[in-house]
Amino acid sequence: MQALVAVEGEFTQATQAGDFKTLSAQMHTLKGTAATLGAMPLSEHAAKLEQKFRNPPQNLVALDELPGLLALVQSTTLAARAAVPGLRATAVARVTATSAGDRAQARELLQGLTELLQVGDLSSLDLFAQQRDALDALSADEVAELHQALQALDLELARQLCERHIASLADH
Repeated sequence: MQALVAVEGEFTQATQAGDFKTLSAQMHTLKGTAATLGAMPLSEHAAKLEQKFRNPPQNLVALDELPGLLALVQSTTLAARAAVPGLRATAVARVTATSAGDRAQARELLQGLTELLQVGDLSSLDLFAQQRDALDALSADEVAELHQALQALDLELARQLCERHIASLADH
């Protein structure tokens, strides 16, 4: 409900000052924010008020518009609060799934590199260069260390690093 208090206070203050330029700017901001959140009735109402405040008639009293605006802000605020727990759960599930997918993809690449490195196959350099992005589950330092070993053609060290990273990814 803090949003209600803020909107009401700012709206009332600008109205009392007869500052239709500020009212228009506030409605512009509210219109965009509401549209971004998918609160289209609020966005549309704010757009109408924005236009009205840009070119106000002489007898316009902005406070007359406040009840309708606040009702839309309140319903939007309540809907947003109801949606937040579901959004959080969805975001956590996505991060978890992405993390698991990243780890599996990284392990697969590291295993392929390990096999090539065990037999001294220099195509491991090309494989690393082409699929380096698949190692997002590793830290930047770990990827850089593997890259340096490959660039130095220290295939044994590169193999050891791959095996170490495979083990660490399996632990998660």
